[in-house]
Amino acid sequence: MLKLLKKETHTPQTERIYKVPLCIQDTIPIYRIAENGIFELEKPTSGSKKGIHQFDRMYLFEDINFSTQDEEEKEDTCSKFETLLRSMNVSYKIIVSNHYADNNKLREEILQKAVSKEMEPLAKEYHKMIGERLEEGRGGLLQSKYFVVSCRKPDYESAKTYFNTIEFSIQQLFHRLGSCLIPLDATERLRALHSYYRMGEEASFSFDWNEYLHLKRDWRNDIINTSLREKPEHLEMEGGTCACVMFVRKYPNGLTDQFLNELTNMNFPIIYTMDVEPLDNNVAYQMIMKKYMANERSINREQEMKNENGDYSTNINYERRKQQRDTEEMLDRISSFDERLLYVGITIVVKANSIEELEERTEKIKIIGQTHNMDIVPHSHKQLDALNTSLPTGARFVDTMRTITSEELSIFIPFNVQEINDNQGYCYGFNKVSKNLIIGNRKLLKNGNGMVFGVPGSGKSYNEKSEMGQVLCFSTDDIIVIDPMSEYKDIAAAWGGQYINLSQSAENVYYVNPFHVPDVVPDIDRFVAEKAEFAYAICEQALKPTPLTSRHIAVIDKAVRDMYSEYFKQKNDRRRKRKTRLESPTIRTMRDGIAERSEGNDSAIELVEQLEVFADGTLDIFAREQSISEENRFTVYGFSELGKRMRAMAMLVMIESITAKIKYNQSDGVATWVYVDEMHELWGEEYSLHALEKMWREVRKRGGICTGMSQNLIDAQRNRSTKTMVSNSEFMLLLDQGTMDKEAVEDLFDISAEQLACVNGADPGMGLIRFGDKIVPFDNTMKKDSELYQLFNTNFHEIAGTTR
Repeated sequence: MLKLLKKETHTPQTERIYKVPLCIQDTIPIYRIAENGIFELEKPTSGSKKGIHQFDRMYLFEDINFSTQDEEEKEDTCSKFETLLRSMNVSYKIIVSNHYADNNKLREEILQKAVSKEMEPLAKEYHKMIGERLEEGRGGLLQSKYFVVSCRKPDYESAKTYFNTIEFSIQQLFHRLGSCLIPLDATERLRALHSYYRMGEEASFSFDWNEYLHLKRDWRNDIINTSLREKPEHLEMEGGTCACVMFVRKYPNGLTDQFLNELTNMNFPIIYTMDVEPLDNNVAYQMIMKKYMANERSINREQEMKNENGDYSTNINYERRKQQRDTEEMLDRISSFDERLLYVGITIVVKANSIEELEERTEKIKIIGQTHNMDIVPHSHKQLDALNTSLPTGARFVDTMRTITSEELSIFIPFNVQEINDNQGYCYGFNKVSKNLIIGNRKLLKNGNGMVFGVPGSGKSYNEKSEMGQVLCFSTDDIIVIDPMSEYKDIAAAWGGQYINLSQSAENVYYVNPFHVPDVVPDIDRFVAEKAEFAYAICEQALKPTPLTSRHIAVIDKAVRDMYSEYFKQKNDRRRKRKTRLESPTIRTMRDGIAERSEGNDSAIELVEQLEVFADGTLDIFAREQSISEENRFTVYGFSELGKRMRAMAMLVMIESITAKIKYNQSDGVATWVYVDEMHELWGEEYSLHALEKMWREVRKRGGICTGMSQNLIDAQRNRSTKTMVSNSEFMLLLDQGTMDKEAVEDLFDISAEQLACVNGADPGMGLIRFGDKIVPFDNTMKKDSELYQLFNTNFHEIAGTTR
């Protein structure tokens, strides 16, 4: 319940710089600015005491996922926010501003250009899809959250010292909430003010500090409108735009955290400002005590009147009893420093392009207030003063503040949901809470590796194909896909890639040689040592179930070193330069090398016998010269036709080939994206599991980004290795997981019950997306008649045209 007290003292008002403004620039409530962002709001001779005047500093704070927290977590967040309110001993403002982005710049950043003419048709389809999502969302409307602190000091240096002293403490308070407080310099503050005065013209802002100093330019000209006319209940600005400043006149007895969320989620520009002036605890105690004593006297007078009328009952009416209990409770809480009394004023600025549109928008604001038993009305005959009070400065020119306790004020929590909006990122749908596009750049993460989990039909391959297409269109990076179910054959053909069918099929035209030597080998000794390690794994698979012994390893090591020694010797022979390209060693070459050492060596004989089927037998697909193109940017490895024994070998060969490709690309400065579909297939084999884990650990250093796709989170809980791979992945897509308890994923993810509901039974293409420490609900669905949907779709019945 909001216990509003009658206002008995006056909150300090900002002295006007000009008593009567001579021009529109004079209306700006800022006297001087410093490059570090500290603004002087009053002239040095003004203020309540001579030489004491007002300074302020402005911060940008990051949002947190308050809307997707469960009730217990919300209570904890509100408690931490109340601690922040209770800890502040200076005047401050919390501002939430919905403003238009520079739409041309936004589109230019999001709608990147295709890297080649071949990719332009695909890029146009992405541009069409993203453009539609921009229109369906909030139309380029962005939300910024500011925290403005003000103080009264004799000069700039004193103010600077004071702000530097309290800044660390305030940052710590926001950090405990999971947010981050970022100080803004003069240019950034002027940009925010420009957005207030000239909303919709964000692209026109231009300010250069050095130019301002050398040319003595008036910075006010860079942010203010060319015209401003004050009406009783609105403001008229240039270009026919208008604004109305409203305030909360009446507060309810109770309030939910939905009020501010509903207010700031409107799809038009709005500026919410909560102006707070903390009261000294002694002053607050005396105020409440005075109220307590007044209520006590009223009770005594009531009792005396009853006695005079012959009514000797001691019953007191309910209202007075309740007021007495509440006041006593407040006195106890303030005296024990568990509560704080604050003067609070809430102003709301609404902008529109016409009076009719403004009236419609202000009516929506009033209705939201009525829904929450609040009376929100315009600032009659004080529109300009109210506008300057709502600005992101410490200035205050209207006196509509009321006393509220810190506990009650904490319900006006300014947090909603985090946004993912990275530079040079790709589109992953839109945020289901804020309706803003999710633009993420995995290269900016500490570790760009990722995991995608979702039951069949939830949209795993669709989401990743959407990402792959953007990588191909808008970068020069290479893509490699491991495809156990042959789902990517068509898309490889559509994008001009190469599909490597790891089988004896006559259709197969591409072969992989795991012992292939690239054109450039920076460190030959290291290269040979790594190939020897791989040869041990190949031979161990061939010998199974017989274990690999030290005698086997000695023979393998000698054979591998000799065959590469001969290869590099021939390659360095000057006569080879006039001939065709030297063929790399193969499994057959290694088998022949081991055979040369087989006389009297049982281990060598055993190896030769078991390698025969892979060297010259029916499983010789890895014993041929490499035919895949190293220049092709999109490569798919398919092995759906392989038998159980050959599949284990194929996995080892693929991972070795992929690792070699990543190293090759690293030397050329090219990033490599690796996608592993049906990842549980590789997790089921010991060697492929360890090889994947090693690649997950090392790939970032070589400019690689790995993504694993699996059906259920249970797959990631198999053992320590799988959990390590998940923990080393800062990108995550959680799609439909059926019905799952929170406890089942607590050891892998820190998500609330509300967030878990986003993946339990979610529609295809919807769920949770994680970028680093940001986790938001997303919607990446696409219209079924679009070309991209037709290209990415794997639904058999839709493809076949059935409606079962």
